Amino acid sequence: YYADYLKSNVAVVVNFDNVDMATQERIGDFLNGILYVINGAAQRISDAVHMYLPANVDVSKELYAYSIPTYIRRKNEM
Repeated sequence: YYADYLKSNVAVVVNFDNVDMATQERIGDFLNGILYVINGAAQRISDAVHMYLPANVDVSKELYAYSIPTYIRRKNEM
């Protein structure tokens, strides 16, 4: 379904939180291949969350005083 969404100019957000590394790589390779064909882009939201964007979608990264920072690390990752 992800490929169909991207081909229809709809952004896709994938949470890899409970996905093993090998499967993450396969899914990422597949989606990056689709992005190459449709001239899209990928952005990393956090360690486990990635956003895949079709060519006509642009994401603005603005940080406001009341917003949550883009990268939050767990205490055991420091």
